[in-house]
Amino acid sequence: FGSSCVFTLTVPPSSRAPPTRMDSDQHRRRSCSSWAAVLVLVRAASGSSPWRPGDHGDTVSMIQKAQSLDTTRTGLAACPQGYAAVPGDVPGFDQFGREMGNRQETMELCAADCNGRPDCLSLEWSPRTKLCSLNKVRDPVLASFEDYTFCQRAQPPAAVRSVAEQAPQPDAVQLLAEQAKRKAAEEKAAEEAKEQAARRAAEEKAAEVAKEQANRKAAEAKAAEAAKVQDKQGAAEEQAQRKAVEEKAAEEQAKRKAAEEKAAQEQAKLRAAEAKAVEEAKEQAERRAAEELAAKQAQAAKQAQAAKEAQVQAERKAAEEQAAKEAQEQAKRRAAEAQAAKEAEEAQAQRKAAEEQAAKVAKEQAER
Repeated sequence: FGSSCVFTLTVPPSSRAPPTRMDSDQHRRRSCSSWAAVLVLVRAASGSSPWRPGDHGDTVSMIQKAQSLDTTRTGLAACPQGYAAVPGDVPGFDQFGREMGNRQETMELCAADCNGRPDCLSLEWSPRTKLCSLNKVRDPVLASFEDYTFCQRAQPPAAVRSVAEQAPQPDAVQLLAEQAKRKAAEEKAAEEAKEQAARRAAEEKAAEVAKEQANRKAAEAKAAEAAKVQDKQGAAEEQAQRKAVEEKAAEEQAKRKAAEEKAAQEQAKLRAAEAKAVEEAKEQAERRAAEELAAKQAQAAKQAQAAKEAQVQAERKAAEEQAAKEAQEQAKRRAAEAQAAKEAEEAQAQRKAAEEQAAKVAKEQAER
């Protein structure tokens, strides 16, 4: 359903808002599955119409489908005689004050415990943890919990059944709180069982080693005693037997040592591989840094070359502009010189004309 489970529901004023997020996917799945049953109880307690998934969207419908699929997939374990297997769970552990302290090796022993209590109407038993929880209620209100089998007592006493039917139903928040408490206690018990199993394995291994040492010492003592009471042939046979025992013990010790050395070699290989991976990552980072530096240097050189070429281009352009300016000034000087020469020619022509006119006048005067 995703990473969260959110419901929108109108409940009686006495109900409280449920939490909308758990700490893990498993808690979220159990919370969503549990809420499907809790919503039915709250709706029934408020006197509303029967629950219809379509009234509140696809989320509730998917939860009910998931509950159905989960029950079909896991199936129900057979209950002892006088009990009926029902899918589901009730909040909390043993309702007779024993919490998680009641462990029974078989479901039949758990049923016998319930049979001895007139107000016991149902039981829950786990083949993994051997926990036996007895309940004073007959019908489950939550989804099935892990590998626990829920068994209803087939024929509870009439007085007890009447009291149980009149008992008030717990509200939604209490159901979830007790379910979370049960989950935490179960995880703690599993962790303690795991630690106890590890301690038991260590004790068994130590006992096995002590047993081997005791057997070896017993064989040596037996060989020594036989050597005192038997002849040379018997002593030789006992010596051979003792030698065989010692060789077998040495062989077993050699096997253990070889296994330890092999484990140490594998550990060393693993550390070497990790060190090599770290070194390769370091080299790759250095190569990447060098490539980035080279790229930056190449970019800087390219920019410097472009700036230099731009400067040369600007200087060339300035020189061309200066040459054009000088050519323009030279053209102006030539035009001025040509104009001056023209004016000088015109002045000279005018003087010559004036002189010729004066000479003509003088000639005319002389002729008169």
